[in-house]
Amino acid sequence: MQTHVVFGESIAGTMKLLGLPDPVMALEDDLSCGPLGDMLSEATREDRVEWWSRVLVPSQPRYLQSLRRSWERVGTWLHSGGRDDAVVIWVAENPAELTGASGILAHLPMTAPVSIINVNQAYARVHDTAEVQSLIKYTGEIIPDELPPLMDHAVPLSPTARYAAIAQWHRLVESGGHLRQIVNAQVATAGVDYLDPFIVEQAQALLRRQERLRAVRLVGECLGWHPQVTSDALIFWRIRCLIESGVFTYTGSLKSMRDCFLQLAGN
Repeated sequence: MQTHVVFGESIAGTMKLLGLPDPVMALEDDLSCGPLGDMLSEATREDRVEWWSRVLVPSQPRYLQSLRRSWERVGTWLHSGGRDDAVVIWVAENPAELTGASGILAHLPMTAPVSIINVNQAYARVHDTAEVQSLIKYTGEIIPDELPPLMDHAVPLSPTARYAAIAQWHRLVESGGHLRQIVNAQVATAGVDYLDPFIVEQAQALLRRQERLRAVRLVGECLGWHPQVTSDALIFWRIRCLIESGVFTYTGSLKSMRDCFLQLAGN
């Protein structure tokens, strides 16, 4: 038996639709942001839920409870004797999935055989043509029918690559940072204001064509144009931080990105 490990809400739901004979373990939390720590620890789980409770606007108690349940399932699996079985980790080249994969590897026993499906490379081999090359930002954007052929491209993880991933996880944890981005093809800790210049740049471009800017429009532009996948909640959080620091002024309500209208300060 082998367990498929995936990261994110959307791919968790998609894998259920496939009805695989093997179990699927999904960590739905986005590890590209927020505090990291011992994945077996309830304290880490609660630290992350508390962090998300500050970032999410409006408050989403059902989502936070879903995160708790996801962490509990992963923790139970990592604690269980079955974790010595074969593991297949699905990972696209984005900060959330790469961080999640290194975290899982750091908490699995070294006796557990692990294979990796590099989703970007596997998808290109199976689905791309000379005329069409796809840009896959995260595994969850792939439609269900396109996933099964990727399973033939699972590659056993070498000891060297495994030790490197584990070391990377420990570096990320020890950094104490709350944001992770891909820098020089590696996941690295970044300051929480890493996205701020990009957000301001997108706002400036939009405000050249309109007098005021709805926050939800700015969030959408940032999600569409930033080369690395991120979340709408994270972008709106940074917009609120930019309001607090005086970069933006606003009218309307900060409780909803649809009801918040932005101006650059001084304009």
